[in-house]
Amino acid sequence: MGIRICGKISPGAIAGGGKHESFFHRLGKRLFAGFADELREEIRQVLQRETQELERSVEAWTWERYQRTEKLVENWTWERYQQTEKLLKDTIDRRLQKLMPLPSLRTLDVHIAEHCNLNCQCCDNFSPIAEEQYTDYDSLARDFARLRELSHGQVGTIYLDGGEPLLHPRIADFVSLTREHFEESDIYVVTNGILLAQMPEAFWEKCASNHAGVLITKYPIHLDMETIEAKAAEHGVVWRFYDESADYKEKTTTFMPLDMHGGHESYQNFVNCYHANYCIYLWEGRIYTCSVAASIRHFNRFFHEDLPDVPENSISIYEAKDMDEILRFLCRPIPLCEYCDIPGRTFDIPWGISKQEKSEWAHV
Repeated sequence: MGIRICGKISPGAIAGGGKHESFFHRLGKRLFAGFADELREEIRQVLQRETQELERSVEAWTWERYQRTEKLVENWTWERYQQTEKLLKDTIDRRLQKLMPLPSLRTLDVHIAEHCNLNCQCCDNFSPIAEEQYTDYDSLARDFARLRELSHGQVGTIYLDGGEPLLHPRIADFVSLTREHFEESDIYVVTNGILLAQMPEAFWEKCASNHAGVLITKYPIHLDMETIEAKAAEHGVVWRFYDESADYKEKTTTFMPLDMHGGHESYQNFVNCYHANYCIYLWEGRIYTCSVAASIRHFNRFFHEDLPDVPENSISIYEAKDMDEILRFLCRPIPLCEYCDIPGRTFDIPWGISKQEKSEWAHV
Protein backbone atom coordinates (compact mmCIF):
# COMPACT_ATOMS: atom_id res chain seq x y z
CA MET A 1 0.00 0.00 0.00
CA GLY A 2 1.35 3.48 -0.93
CA ILE A 3 0.23 6.94 0.44
CA ARG A 4 1.15 10.15 -1.30
CA ILE A 5 0.39 13.59 0.35
CA CYS A 6 0.04 16.59 -1.96
CA GLY A 7 0.67 20.18 -0.89
CA LYS A 8 3.50 22.21 0.54
CA ILE A 9 4.46 21.62 4.17
CA SER A 10 6.83 23.92 5.99
CA PRO A 11 9.70 22.40 7.91
CA GLY A 12 8.51 24.00 11.10
CA ALA A 13 5.07 22.54 10.77
CA ILE A 14 6.49 19.04 10.45
CA ALA A 15 8.92 19.42 13.30
CA GLY A 16 6.40 21.05 15.65
CA GLY A 17 4.41 19.22 18.28
CA GLY A 18 1.63 19.63 20.84
CA LYS A 19 -0.92 22.43 20.33
CA HIS A 20 1.34 24.05 17.72
CA GLU A 21 1.02 21.01 15.35
CA SER A 22 -0.22 21.97 11.93
CA PHE A 23 -3.27 20.53 10.28
CA PHE A 24 -1.12 18.61 7.86
CA HIS A 25 1.02 17.25 10.62
CA ARG A 26 -1.99 15.90 12.49
CA LEU A 27 -3.39 14.51 9.25
CA GLY A 28 -0.07 12.72 8.56
CA LYS A 29 -0.06 11.17 12.02
CA ARG A 30 -3.58 9.86 11.59
CA LEU A 31 -2.78 8.51 8.16
CA PHE A 32 0.43 6.87 9.43
CA ALA A 33 -1.40 5.39 12.40
CA GLY A 34 -3.98 3.88 10.07
CA PHE A 35 -1.23 2.54 7.84
CA ALA A 36 0.54 0.93 10.80
CA ASP A 37 -2.67 -0.66 12.02
CA GLU A 38 -3.41 -2.01 8.57
CA LEU A 39 0.16 -3.31 8.23
CA ARG A 40 -0.01 -4.97 11.63
CA GLU A 41 -3.33 -6.61 10.69
CA GLU A 42 -1.91 -7.86 7.42
CA ILE A 43 1.13 -9.27 9.20
CA ARG A 44 -1.11 -10.88 11.83
CA GLN A 45 -3.24 -12.54 9.14
CA VAL A 46 -0.16 -13.78 7.28
CA LEU A 47 1.29 -15.19 10.50
CA GLN A 48 -2.04 -16.77 11.38
CA ARG A 49 -2.27 -18.44 7.98
CA GLU A 50 1.32 -19.66 8.18
CA THR A 51 0.79 -20.92 11.71
CA GLN A 52 -2.38 -22.74 10.74
CA GLU A 53 -0.66 -24.36 7.75
CA LEU A 54 2.30 -25.32 9.94
CA GLU A 55 -0.04 -26.79 12.55
CA ARG A 56 -1.87 -28.77 9.88
CA SER A 57 1.43 -30.03 8.48
CA VAL A 58 2.71 -30.99 11.92
CA GLU A 59 -0.60 -32.64 12.76
CA ALA A 60 -0.65 -34.58 9.49
CA TRP A 61 3.01 -35.61 9.90
CA THR A 62 2.47 -36.57 13.53
CA TRP A 63 -0.64 -38.62 12.73
CA GLU A 64 1.10 -40.33 9.85
CA ARG A 65 4.11 -41.12 12.01
CA TYR A 66 1.83 -42.25 14.80
CA GLN A 67 -0.04 -44.57 12.43
CA ARG A 68 3.18 -45.99 11.03
CA THR A 69 4.66 -46.42 14.49
CA GLU A 70 1.45 -47.96 15.78
CA LYS A 71 1.42 -50.40 12.87
CA LEU A 72 5.08 -51.29 13.41
CA VAL A 73 4.50 -51.84 17.11
CA GLU A 74 1.34 -53.82 16.39
CA ASN A 75 3.09 -56.01 13.81
CA TRP A 76 6.15 -56.49 16.05
CA THR A 77 3.98 -57.25 19.08
CA TRP A 78 1.85 -59.72 17.14
CA GLU A 79 4.92 -61.36 15.61
CA ARG A 80 6.60 -61.65 19.00
CA TYR A 81 3.38 -62.96 20.49
CA GLN A 82 3.13 -65.61 17.78
CA GLN A 83 6.79 -66.54 18.23
CA THR A 84 6.41 -66.71 22.00
CA GLU A 85 3.20 -68.70 21.71
CA LYS A 86 4.85 -71.16 19.33
CA LEU A 87 7.91 -71.48 21.57
CA LEU A 88 5.74 -72.14 24.62
CA LYS A 89 3.57 -74.58 22.68
CA ASP A 90 6.60 -76.39 21.30
CA THR A 91 8.16 -76.52 24.76
CA ILE A 92 4.96 -77.79 26.35
CA ASP A 93 4.39 -80.25 23.51
CA ARG A 94 7.96 -81.50 23.76
CA ARG A 95 7.71 -81.98 27.51
CA LEU A 96 4.34 -83.64 27.25
CA GLN A 97 5.64 -85.92 24.52
CA LYS A 98 8.45 -86.99 26.82
CA LEU A 99 5.85 -88.40 29.22
CA MET A 100 3.62 -89.94 26.57
CA PRO A 101 4.27 -93.30 24.93
CA LEU A 102 5.31 -92.95 21.31
CA PRO A 103 3.15 -94.75 18.73
CA SER A 104 6.25 -96.68 17.65
CA LEU A 105 10.01 -96.55 17.81
CA ARG A 106 10.91 -93.53 15.69
CA THR A 107 14.66 -94.09 16.08
CA LEU A 108 16.93 -96.78 17.44
CA ASP A 109 20.68 -96.52 18.06
CA VAL A 110 22.75 -99.70 17.97
CA HIS A 111 26.39 -99.68 19.05
CA ILE A 112 28.60 -101.73 16.74
CA ALA A 113 31.75 -100.86 18.70
CA GLU A 114 32.08 -99.25 22.12
CA HIS A 115 35.50 -97.67 21.62
CA CYS A 116 36.50 -94.99 19.14
CA ASN A 117 39.46 -93.76 17.08
CA LEU A 118 38.74 -90.06 17.71
CA ASN A 119 37.92 -89.88 21.42
CA CYS A 120 36.05 -86.59 21.83
CA GLN A 121 35.98 -84.83 25.17
CA CYS A 122 32.70 -85.18 27.11
CA CYS A 123 31.42 -87.93 24.77
CA ASP A 124 27.99 -88.99 26.03
CA ASN A 125 28.77 -92.59 25.05
CA PHE A 126 31.93 -92.50 27.20
CA SER A 127 33.89 -93.90 24.24
CA PRO A 128 37.24 -92.33 25.25
CA ILE A 129 37.22 -94.34 28.47
CA ALA A 130 35.57 -97.48 27.10
CA GLU A 131 37.57 -100.65 26.66
CA GLU A 132 37.96 -102.05 23.16
CA GLN A 133 34.70 -103.90 22.64
CA TYR A 134 32.88 -105.10 19.52
CA THR A 135 29.24 -106.10 19.26
CA ASP A 136 28.70 -109.82 18.81
CA TYR A 137 27.02 -110.58 15.49
CA ASP A 138 24.98 -113.58 16.66
CA SER A 139 23.81 -111.77 19.81
CA LEU A 140 22.56 -108.79 17.79
CA ALA A 141 20.89 -111.13 15.30
CA ARG A 142 18.84 -112.62 18.16
CA ASP A 143 17.98 -109.15 19.49
CA PHE A 144 16.89 -107.95 16.06
CA ALA A 145 14.70 -111.03 15.58
CA ARG A 146 12.96 -110.43 18.91
CA LEU A 147 12.56 -106.70 18.31
CA ARG A 148 11.10 -107.35 14.85
CA GLU A 149 8.62 -109.73 16.47
CA LEU A 150 7.58 -107.11 19.02
CA SER A 151 7.47 -104.14 16.66
CA HIS A 152 6.27 -105.98 13.53
CA GLY A 153 9.29 -104.42 11.88
CA GLN A 154 8.01 -100.90 12.47
CA VAL A 155 11.12 -98.96 13.49
CA GLY A 156 11.53 -95.58 11.80
CA THR A 157 15.30 -95.09 11.54
CA ILE A 158 18.09 -97.35 12.75
CA TYR A 159 21.52 -95.85 13.38
CA LEU A 160 24.52 -98.18 13.44
CA ASP A 161 26.97 -96.21 15.53
CA GLY A 162 29.20 -96.38 18.58
CA GLY A 163 31.97 -95.59 19.43
CA GLU A 164 33.14 -95.80 15.85
CA PRO A 165 31.25 -98.50 13.91
CA LEU A 166 33.78 -98.69 11.08
CA LEU A 167 36.29 -100.18 13.54
CA HIS A 168 34.26 -103.39 13.54
CA PRO A 169 35.67 -105.80 10.92
CA ARG A 170 32.13 -107.07 10.17
CA ILE A 171 30.41 -103.70 9.76
CA ALA A 172 29.25 -104.65 6.24
CA ASP A 173 27.56 -107.78 7.63
CA PHE A 174 25.77 -105.69 10.26
CA VAL A 175 24.34 -103.50 7.50
CA SER A 176 22.88 -106.59 5.80
CA LEU A 177 21.65 -108.01 9.11
CA THR A 178 19.78 -104.80 9.90
CA ARG A 179 18.04 -104.74 6.51
CA GLU A 180 17.17 -108.43 6.80
CA HIS A 181 15.10 -107.76 9.92
CA PHE A 182 13.79 -104.27 9.19
CA GLU A 183 12.78 -104.08 5.57
CA GLU A 184 11.04 -100.69 5.74
CA SER A 185 13.35 -98.82 8.10
CA ASP A 186 15.82 -96.13 7.13
CA ILE A 187 19.31 -97.40 7.95
CA TYR A 188 22.41 -95.26 8.45
CA VAL A 189 25.98 -95.95 9.44
CA VAL A 190 27.01 -93.01 11.67
CA THR A 191 30.75 -92.36 11.49
CA ASN A 192 33.40 -89.73 12.17
CA GLY A 193 34.59 -90.45 8.62
CA ILE A 194 38.23 -91.14 9.42
CA LEU A 195 38.18 -94.66 7.95
CA LEU A 196 35.66 -94.08 5.16
CA ALA A 197 38.14 -93.50 2.35
CA GLN A 198 39.90 -96.79 3.26
CA MET A 199 36.79 -98.95 3.51
CA PRO A 200 36.81 -102.07 1.30
CA GLU A 201 34.50 -102.47 -1.66
CA ALA A 202 32.35 -104.92 0.31
CA PHE A 203 31.29 -102.14 2.67
CA TRP A 204 30.11 -99.86 -0.11
CA GLU A 205 28.44 -102.74 -1.95
CA LYS A 206 26.53 -103.83 1.17
CA CYS A 207 25.41 -100.27 1.84
CA ALA A 208 24.21 -99.92 -1.74
CA SER A 209 22.42 -103.28 -1.98
CA ASN A 210 20.70 -102.76 1.38
CA HIS A 211 19.80 -99.11 0.73
CA ALA A 212 21.76 -97.95 3.76
CA GLY A 213 23.14 -94.43 3.93
CA VAL A 214 26.24 -92.98 5.56
CA LEU A 215 26.08 -90.10 8.05
CA ILE A 216 29.32 -88.25 8.73
CA THR A 217 29.59 -86.18 11.88
CA LYS A 218 31.30 -82.94 10.88
CA TYR A 219 34.25 -82.76 13.27
CA PRO A 220 36.94 -80.10 12.81
CA ILE A 221 39.33 -82.69 11.34
CA HIS A 222 40.66 -83.36 7.86
CA LEU A 223 38.84 -85.98 5.79
CA ASP A 224 39.61 -87.16 2.27
CA MET A 225 36.21 -86.02 1.04
CA GLU A 226 37.20 -86.31 -2.62
CA THR A 227 37.79 -90.06 -2.27
CA ILE A 228 34.76 -90.53 -0.02
CA GLU A 229 32.44 -88.75 -2.44
CA ALA A 230 33.88 -90.67 -5.39
CA LYS A 231 33.38 -94.06 -3.72
CA ALA A 232 29.84 -93.19 -2.62
CA ALA A 233 28.94 -92.00 -6.13
CA GLU A 234 30.53 -95.05 -7.75
CA HIS A 235 28.36 -97.41 -5.68
CA GLY A 236 25.25 -95.25 -5.50
CA VAL A 237 25.41 -94.83 -1.74
CA VAL A 238 23.65 -91.82 -0.26
CA TRP A 239 25.77 -89.91 2.23
CA ARG A 240 25.43 -86.62 4.06
CA PHE A 241 26.72 -84.82 7.10
CA TYR A 242 24.88 -85.68 10.30
CA ASP A 243 23.49 -82.18 10.78
CA GLU A 244 22.90 -80.09 7.66
CA SER A 245 20.87 -77.28 9.23
CA ALA A 246 21.75 -73.77 8.00
CA ASP A 247 23.32 -72.63 11.27
CA TYR A 248 25.42 -75.78 11.82
CA LYS A 249 29.10 -75.37 11.02
CA GLU A 250 30.92 -78.22 12.74
CA LYS A 251 30.72 -80.39 15.83
CA THR A 252 31.11 -78.70 19.18
CA THR A 253 31.25 -80.13 22.69
CA THR A 254 28.36 -80.37 25.15
CA PHE A 255 29.20 -80.73 28.82
CA MET A 256 26.52 -82.91 30.43
CA PRO A 257 27.60 -83.16 34.06
CA LEU A 258 26.77 -86.03 36.34
CA ASP A 259 26.22 -85.19 39.99
CA MET A 260 27.91 -87.89 42.05
CA HIS A 261 25.66 -87.13 45.05
CA GLY A 262 22.38 -87.50 43.16
CA GLY A 263 19.25 -86.01 44.70
CA HIS A 264 17.95 -84.24 41.58
CA GLU A 265 14.23 -84.32 40.79
CA SER A 266 13.89 -87.18 38.32
CA TYR A 267 10.75 -86.01 36.51
CA GLN A 268 12.07 -82.47 36.07
CA ASN A 269 15.30 -83.86 34.68
CA PHE A 270 13.47 -86.26 32.40
CA VAL A 271 11.16 -83.73 30.73
CA ASN A 272 14.00 -81.23 30.27
CA CYS A 273 16.52 -83.74 28.89
CA TYR A 274 16.85 -83.89 25.11
CA HIS A 275 18.10 -87.49 25.35
CA ALA A 276 15.15 -88.91 27.26
CA ASN A 277 12.65 -90.89 25.21
CA TYR A 278 14.50 -89.71 22.11
CA CYS A 279 18.02 -91.21 21.97
CA ILE A 280 16.80 -94.79 22.37
CA TYR A 281 19.44 -97.51 22.51
CA LEU A 282 19.47 -101.27 22.07
CA TRP A 283 22.28 -103.05 23.91
CA GLU A 284 22.55 -106.76 24.71
CA GLY A 285 18.83 -107.48 24.72
CA ARG A 286 17.78 -104.37 26.58
CA ILE A 287 16.40 -100.99 25.47
CA TYR A 288 17.45 -97.74 27.13
CA THR A 289 15.74 -94.36 27.07
CA CYS A 290 19.03 -92.47 26.62
CA SER A 291 22.66 -92.89 25.63
CA VAL A 292 24.05 -92.08 29.10
CA ALA A 293 22.17 -94.91 30.77
CA ALA A 294 23.22 -97.33 28.03
CA SER A 295 26.92 -96.56 28.56
CA ILE A 296 27.29 -95.55 32.23
CA ARG A 297 29.15 -98.81 32.94
CA HIS A 298 32.24 -97.35 31.20
CA PHE A 299 32.26 -94.35 33.56
CA ASN A 300 31.84 -96.54 36.64
CA ARG A 301 34.64 -98.90 35.62
CA PHE A 302 37.15 -96.24 34.59
CA PHE A 303 36.68 -93.93 37.58
CA HIS A 304 35.79 -96.63 40.14
CA GLU A 305 32.36 -95.12 40.79
CA ASP A 306 29.03 -96.73 41.56
CA LEU A 307 26.36 -94.69 39.79
CA PRO A 308 23.14 -96.66 39.18
CA ASP A 309 23.81 -99.22 36.45
CA VAL A 310 20.80 -101.30 37.36
CA PRO A 311 18.16 -103.29 35.44
CA GLU A 312 15.61 -100.56 36.20
CA ASN A 313 17.52 -98.25 33.81
CA SER A 314 16.34 -100.35 30.87
CA ILE A 315 13.76 -102.91 29.79
CA SER A 316 14.42 -106.42 28.50
CA ILE A 317 13.02 -107.10 25.05
CA TYR A 318 12.71 -110.75 26.06
CA GLU A 319 10.68 -110.06 29.19
CA ALA A 320 8.39 -107.40 27.68
CA LYS A 321 5.10 -108.92 26.55
CA ASP A 322 4.57 -106.42 23.71
CA MET A 323 5.82 -103.20 22.17
CA ASP A 324 3.39 -101.07 24.15
CA GLU A 325 5.07 -102.13 27.38
CA ILE A 326 8.44 -101.01 26.01
CA LEU A 327 7.06 -97.68 24.78
CA ARG A 328 5.44 -97.02 28.16
CA PHE A 329 8.72 -97.75 29.92
CA LEU A 330 10.65 -95.33 27.69
CA CYS A 331 8.49 -92.33 28.65
CA ARG A 332 9.20 -92.35 32.38
CA PRO A 333 12.29 -91.48 34.46
CA ILE A 334 14.86 -94.09 35.42
CA PRO A 335 17.06 -94.31 38.55
CA LEU A 336 20.00 -92.67 36.80
CA CYS A 337 17.94 -89.50 36.10
CA GLU A 338 18.50 -88.45 39.72
CA TYR A 339 22.24 -88.14 39.01
CA CYS A 340 22.07 -85.90 35.95
CA ASP A 341 22.50 -82.14 36.39
CA ILE A 342 20.32 -81.07 33.46
CA PRO A 343 20.30 -77.31 34.32
CA GLY A 344 24.09 -77.43 34.53
CA ARG A 345 24.59 -78.53 30.94
CA THR A 346 26.81 -76.28 28.83
CA PHE A 347 26.57 -76.16 25.04
CA ASP A 348 28.77 -75.04 22.14
CA ILE A 349 32.12 -75.58 23.85
CA PRO A 350 34.93 -75.75 21.27
CA TRP A 351 35.52 -79.37 20.27
CA GLY A 352 38.60 -81.12 21.63
CA ILE A 353 40.20 -84.48 22.30
CA SER A 354 39.49 -86.15 25.63
CA LYS A 355 42.12 -86.17 28.35
CA GLN A 356 40.16 -88.94 30.10
CA GLU A 357 39.55 -86.70 33.09
CA LYS A 358 36.55 -87.18 35.34
CA SER A 359 35.68 -83.48 35.06
CA GLU A 360 34.65 -84.07 31.43
CA TRP A 361 31.61 -85.98 32.63
CA ALA A 362 30.96 -85.00 36.24
CA HIS A 363 31.19 -82.27 38.84
CA VAL A 364 34.42 -82.82 40.77
